[in-house]
Amino acid sequence: MYEGWPVQVVDLTQAARGHDGVLDYRHLYKPLAVLDALRVFHRPIIFLDCDTYVRSGFETDILQKLGGGAVLNLFERDNPYPEIDGVTVALPHLGLYRYSSTLSRMYNSGVIGVHADATPLFEDVVALIEGLRAAGVLHNNVEQFALSELLRLNAIPISECHETIVHYWKASHRRYVTAQLEQVLPSDWNDFQLRRSLRLNAFGKTLHDLRHSLRKRRNATMHG
Repeated sequence: MYEGWPVQVVDLTQAARGHDGVLDYRHLYKPLAVLDALRVFHRPIIFLDCDTYVRSGFETDILQKLGGGAVLNLFERDNPYPEIDGVTVALPHLGLYRYSSTLSRMYNSGVIGVHADATPLFEDVVALIEGLRAAGVLHNNVEQFALSELLRLNAIPISECHETIVHYWKASHRRYVTAQLEQVLPSDWNDFQLRRSLRLNAFGKTLHDLRHSLRKRRNATMHG
């Protein structure tokens, strides 16, 4: 489906070698993808999750903010894993990492923007993910926590970009956007240019969620 797109598709099999113990954690591929791009292109990298769309002004906004440090989607919370206070992990560049319930913070990583010199940082991110998973930290957002921590510990300022991008990771949002895309795009679409604009609104999503809920209830009644 990418043949008509101005993109280069990359197989991450090679980048994933040596990380067999945590490949069951699929979000590991996010920092691996950024790390591979940094090594190949030697330039600033912007990573977007697939469940993401940009708004007008995104390019100007993110390039301006990238000039002051790193860019992530938005702040989520302080001390995301209080149960692991004091857990340590050895990192290849930063040395010994220790979780702190008073200092740790986590941002959403639906968007990642970093400078060309961030290769050592992402090598530490991957090592921290592996170390935390080995220590029994099995949350599904460890990769965004690890990145947030390494940016903090390397004193790299973080800017949010949620005003010019929408990261619809919740299941209900995904169902709604998928339904809208199916109406806009033909099944055999491989042209990067859209012939129609995608219009999303809160009222339309509410109606879609209501229909989905009623459909689930009806199916449960029929098979109950």
